[in-house]
Amino acid sequence: MPDPDQMVRRVQTETVVVLSGGLDSAVLAFSLHQRGENFRLIYLDYGKPVSTKEKRAARQISSYLGRPLEIVNLHGLADLQGGLVLLGGGQDELDVK
Repeated sequence: MPDPDQMVRRVQTETVVVLSGGLDSAVLAFSLHQRGENFRLIYLDYGKPVSTKEKRAARQISSYLGRPLEIVNLHGLADLQGGLVLLGGGQDELDVK
């Protein structure tokens, strides 16, 4: 009878980190990198005015970690924006209702 451990197919998983350009996602990516985890870096570009700075920060983080950054263009979603909450420093966030 075959060994059950040899019959089990090992499935590799991959974590996706959505880099916002902020501290939380950067720390998560750095932590996964330090642990040798398998992960991808993605930046969601909504086309907001602050996107230029966020995208630049995300690129710097991916460069530092030596990992490619996938940029997903979601500019059309800005047209669907239901409300806008203005934060200090001229940043904006989508007010999801």
